Amino acid sequence: MTAEERALAASVFFSGLAAGFLGGLCAILRPMLAAMDGPAFRNFMETFLRYAGNGLGEAFNYAWWAG
Repeated sequence: MTAEERALAASVFFSGLAAGFLGGLCAILRPMLAAMDGPAFRNFMETFLRYAGNGLGEAFNYAWWAG
């Protein structure tokens, strides 16, 4: 397998991952968040961002960026 084939495989993989993530956001998370009131939304986002910015969430963000 050449370097070009590996690069193509990686770009296809990360493109599919991004499309699946966006689909999940649009189909599941966005309607759920739209139904929340202000305090519930704030609590959810505080919890979500606490985990997204630390530990494995931060590593995932860097891996996503690198991909």
